[in-house]
Amino acid sequence: MSHSWSVRAYAGISEDAMTDLQKVIHLLAWWLAYDNVNFAFQVFSQRLSNQSHFDSGTSGSVFVKPHAPQPPPLSSAALQEQRRVGRQNPITLADIAALEVAAAPRIHTHIVHIVLQTLLDCPEFDLPTYPQRAHDAFAAPPPVDRLPTGIEGITKQYVLGTVHIDEASYEGTDDLIREWMHQLKLDGADQRTRTGLERVLVWVGDHLTVDRLRGLANYCCEDMNGYDRLDWLVVYFGSTKGRGLRQAFALLNRKGLQNVKIKGVFYHHLHEGILHIAEARLRDCWRKVGGVEKLSDLRSRGPEELRTLVEELVRQYASNDAVEGLEALMDGQHDETLRQSVMWNRDVLYYILLHGSMQSGDVGMMEDLLPHLLYRFAGGGNHKNFIRRNCWLVNLSGKSDEFQAIDLVEEHTIKDVKVTYRPKGPNASWQLMKARVPAIPRPAHTSPSKEADVQRLYEFYKQAGIHDYVPGRNAVDDIKEVVSNGFQVAGSTLLWRWLTRREVYNRTSSQTWEASNGQRIHVPVTSASA
Repeated sequence: MSHSWSVRAYAGISEDAMTDLQKVIHLLAWWLAYDNVNFAFQVFSQRLSNQSHFDSGTSGSVFVKPHAPQPPPLSSAALQEQRRVGRQNPITLADIAALEVAAAPRIHTHIVHIVLQTLLDCPEFDLPTYPQRAHDAFAAPPPVDRLPTGIEGITKQYVLGTVHIDEASYEGTDDLIREWMHQLKLDGADQRTRTGLERVLVWVGDHLTVDRLRGLANYCCEDMNGYDRLDWLVVYFGSTKGRGLRQAFALLNRKGLQNVKIKGVFYHHLHEGILHIAEARLRDCWRKVGGVEKLSDLRSRGPEELRTLVEELVRQYASNDAVEGLEALMDGQHDETLRQSVMWNRDVLYYILLHGSMQSGDVGMMEDLLPHLLYRFAGGGNHKNFIRRNCWLVNLSGKSDEFQAIDLVEEHTIKDVKVTYRPKGPNASWQLMKARVPAIPRPAHTSPSKEADVQRLYEFYKQAGIHDYVPGRNAVDDIKEVVSNGFQVAGSTLLWRWLTRREVYNRTSSQTWEASNGQRIHVPVTSASA
């Protein structure tokens, strides 16, 4: 096949994909995500106006579930009413605390099973030859609210044309809204009116995306109609350092993880590193709580006894009570290394539970974890269920345990745009990328075995005695406890700032539209009950 034939075929696939998308959004519920993308353009003949340079743009995707029962259309009037009621009756810290108390038993049950599974998955324990391996004590707890799998759960991703617009500024965000609506053919006068009066569209992004969209909606709060005010837009945010992590990364020869980055494969490597470190630490906790030298010695314990031991392990080595108990010791009796180890174990179990809930599609457990996440990082209505069941996670295959956060899917897409399928050579340009990107396929990814890494860490932690109590022992780093203080921070600062920002921007409800003849048309505001 010739080069020109390949170029025409590539362009045809992209055009067909965009045509299909422009039809689908009028038939199925959909949501959009986007993120920034950076390119280094190399020139092959330098001129004053033709130099190698680094440039920023944005890549976006639209997601639909083509085989799932379609929810009823989201109501703009109901959304505006919900927002009005929410401003008058904001959530309080007592409400959040009540949610945390209600979720605590469910969270504890799942955390206990994570710790138990660490032992059962250990090759030294050798579960396949354990006589009572099918005992009910080893059964996983039921999910709180799991998304469907199979063909009904498959999410289809349409990649929008990558554009040379930087989302970092409000001007760039405003340009992006116009660009995405243009690519979707929702920018005509009739479509703009319908969007402003009837539609509710959910857009997902990282912290920068969400911050710019919400800020723009606040600045436009007094514009003359719902489209210009962005009344139709619902924005959803879809994304440790210390001696322990640094030592572990050095021990495993994991390069590039000593400092936090926001680009490349840093998140993937860090995530794997945290999981391997956690597994090694929990193996050491099993050794301690079981009073054994080798984990294979625990094979002599029955399932009920192992269940008792795992409850004791969580209480003694991975709980708030254990951290507070170590902090309450008299001067000279503190063991800072043990306190930090227990604190790390507690926090990483919440991280593992959140990741496992996302991977399995258990949006109920994700919701249960929200109060804890608020404390950790402090230191409803008609669209809520749609967001919870569609915009938190997507599953591109329909298989169990293959759910992903939307922003992570978008990061994978950006990797394909930047690396795998990017145009190369002297003709590389933003225009060419925009034309080609909708044709990008999605490859699969597998990971190598982790056992050698985990075992090496386990032997290191065992020798270091990080879970032994040594009175007066200090740690190299001074790691503060943030979870226990998060409740006070949230109540005294976080919620107050959030409520204050909401009160500053009073949104109007007028609907004034400009007709094709230049006259202004005033549309009566429809109540949510109408």
